[in-house]
Amino acid sequence: MEAATITEEELELALEKAYRRGFHQALTLLATFYPNGIGHTELVKIANEHLRWRRELGPSRITDSATPRFMDAVSPLERHLRGER
Repeated sequence: MEAATITEEELELALEKAYRRGFHQALTLLATFYPNGIGHTELVKIANEHLRWRRELGPSRITDSATPRFMDAVSPLERHLRGER
């Protein structure tokens, strides 16, 4: 069986989709476990716990050399919060 090859553009799109799925999942979990909102202190605690967990896992065997297409883009919500149009 021949190994499948993908283009740099397909790789970039796949990485972008994976990032967006992960971000959506994180927001969904926060909304589920903190239906009344989450405070700064609790959010920092969760972020630090995640950093400790990532350090324990060690470096990833998967390297990501593709530059995200939307790297400098600002989401509509962020533009709204900044007062931009």
